[in-house]
Amino acid sequence: MERIVHAGARVTVLHVVAFIFAIVVQTSLKFSAQRAARNQQKPFVRYSVQAQDRALLVADRVVANVTEWSVPFLSLFWLNLALVSATHSAGDGQHIVTAGWVFAVARVVYVFLCNFGGALGTSGPKPRVFIATAPGYLALLYLLVRLISSLVQQ
Repeated sequence: MERIVHAGARVTVLHVVAFIFAIVVQTSLKFSAQRAARNQQKPFVRYSVQAQDRALLVADRVVANVTEWSVPFLSLFWLNLALVSATHSAGDGQHIVTAGWVFAVARVVYVFLCNFGGALGTSGPKPRVFIATAPGYLALLYLLVRLISSLVQQ
């Protein structure tokens, strides 16, 4: 079971890296927009019609989305691992870890697709965003159903 916990920790680290990367992109875009406004001797307006400001809006939305889904993911992931370590076999734990990897990798892909691939615009998501969101949300659904099933069986 210790291997499963270590694997869970690695999944969590990847998820945190995706979050930190989203914050770094957001912050660098904000500072760049502030610098551009200062160089043009204009007030900094966080969201305007300028292309750079639209990129900042997208980066803000990416950070918000990653933040919003962190709580359900981390809760479901670690509650499942805790229940498996107490009641099931290591094979069950590996399925949970795999779902965790799917979600964490999907978050990394989401951050890249939205910030650099045009998958999210000011008017909303483009169809290619589902390359990242669909697998991640399916992994969350698996973790939720598995957790409820484990709790009902106890």
